[in-house]
Amino acid sequence: MSENDAERDAVQADDGGTPRVNVTLTAQPEKLLLRPTGSRRHAVFSVLAEREQQADETPTAPAPPRRPLTLALTLDRSGSMSGAPLRMAKRVAVALVDGLTEQDELAVVIFDDKIETLRELSRVTPEVKRELRRALERVEARGSTALHEAWLTSCNMLAGDHLAEDRLARCYLLTDGQANVGETDVETIATQAAGVREHAGVSTSAFGLGDDYNEHLLGPWAIAGGGQFHDLRTLADLADTFLGERDELRTVVALRTRLEVEMAPGMSAETISAYWRADGANSQSSQSSHAQRWRLDIGDLINGEERNIVVRFNFPKVDKAYAYIVRARIVWVDGRGEHSGPWQEMTFGYGSNEACDDEPRNPLAMRAIGLAHADRTRRRALELAAHHDNEGVQRLIQQTITRIGEYAHDDPELLAAIRELEELAETIRNQRLTARMAKQTYFASQTRSRGQRDYRKGGGDL
Repeated sequence: MSENDAERDAVQADDGGTPRVNVTLTAQPEKLLLRPTGSRRHAVFSVLAEREQQADETPTAPAPPRRPLTLALTLDRSGSMSGAPLRMAKRVAVALVDGLTEQDELAVVIFDDKIETLRELSRVTPEVKRELRRALERVEARGSTALHEAWLTSCNMLAGDHLAEDRLARCYLLTDGQANVGETDVETIATQAAGVREHAGVSTSAFGLGDDYNEHLLGPWAIAGGGQFHDLRTLADLADTFLGERDELRTVVALRTRLEVEMAPGMSAETISAYWRADGANSQSSQSSHAQRWRLDIGDLINGEERNIVVRFNFPKVDKAYAYIVRARIVWVDGRGEHSGPWQEMTFGYGSNEACDDEPRNPLAMRAIGLAHADRTRRRALELAAHHDNEGVQRLIQQTITRIGEYAHDDPELLAAIRELEELAETIRNQRLTARMAKQTYFASQTRSRGQRDYRKGGGDL
């Protein structure tokens, strides 16, 4: 263990009663035996955040003081937002601001093909609220969509030196259209979002309104940014999700939670769940001749929240290493500083094909693994469908159905996932996939995969 690791693992000094937060990690491999010809083995990493109850705390006692928020609202005012969408966005922005207090900080940026800062980052005083109401009333729709530049403008305001280690900073990015001015490459933007989160402590949540935004941009943007992606079907959804996420941020107990994984030389790994891998290998496996340590950014966790992260490890044919050790631990920030949990170890060893066949799978782990694969396949199938690759869609979905079917048995959740994949394949094959269906399916798959919440209440169309 390095000196930096030792310092991080040290118990934090008492800071006058700030509740301690425990984040625990449980690692469940599907199997531990490897075939002589090489194997792929999944592991499910379960992460649970819990605030320790104070010795004098009672069920009727007031909750501990909430964490101050540092927010940036980045609102699309391009021509497509004209009319009811922009009016609702402004009303929701006012409602969100009204729910903040002087302990919170806020910045507001609006954009079309030009960027305008309505409010630099400042404490949310009554005077600031009045000024923002007046400024928002004057905003009108116009122009194109400089989505990336507007987001960078907001993040730069949040990333000042004043930002405390345990302060919760998040950028809200709302749009109803395509990014068509400035940077538009998905991988480039996602990499930048991950960097902003890692180096400045600023996460990003992306809100897509209506049927014309690009979910294949906003979804990865939120994954890399450590926030949430929201599909807003209606104007009512806009209010529900903006205010719902704001209220949930007030209950966050563990910030910037990440899973650190160390694996032996010769191995490679692939993330199945929708989490950002910090070394950049987010879609493909990575392999090295040296022991590797990498991490997955999990995000901010509320009290009692549990996440399941599925990773697939690839092992080579039998060589000099007859056993492979995978180590993992969880790292998080609370009001006392940064902490890390103990390393969890899984040891994989080679056995005969017969022994591998006889080794039972962990049924609970296999459920999480199957559901993670089903969700990833839905998102990938929708990307292929967007590029009119119907043959690729059918092949991908059938491969996943076949694999899940090998271990689904009578598990109702896995059988339901298979049916949903079959229905998606049929819908795409018969060219019945609408823009609304695609966005809803993508959003549901990403939300499930990340263990996040759908704040929407109403239904219907814009």
